[in-house]
Amino acid sequence: MQKIRDKERESYLEMKEELDDIQKQIDDELEKYYNNKSSKAKLLRLHEKIYRQYKQMAYIKCDGYTNEYNAISNYKSYVKKQINYIEDFAEKKAGKDIKVETKLLEAQEYALKYKSEFEEIIKEEPKLY
Repeated sequence: MQKIRDKERESYLEMKEELDDIQKQIDDELEKYYNNKSSKAKLLRLHEKIYRQYKQMAYIKCDGYTNEYNAISNYKSYVKKQINYIEDFAEKKAGKDIKVETKLLEAQEYALKYKSEFEEIIKEEPKLY
């Protein structure tokens, strides 16, 4: 049972690294956009790139629902929401993208929340269920 839990936790950490990479790309490109060093066209290209990365990620392997699973699953879902909102934001006309932009920023906040929650949980000793 311990080996199974160790493999699960290892797969969660690998997924977190992949999600962190996607999150960093999103953060960097949005920062460039807000500093007028990027455009919506570049955001759209970023969407295409990170969407492919996201689709190539492995699925979460878990024999049961654990705290680690819940936290990484929530983190993954909010990263996916950001990917979708980036596409919507990049395709909207100026002035009509306020709602999408707000949703994008909220998704970023939640992703960071669940990322930090996962980081705290993974530091603890694994519980055998």
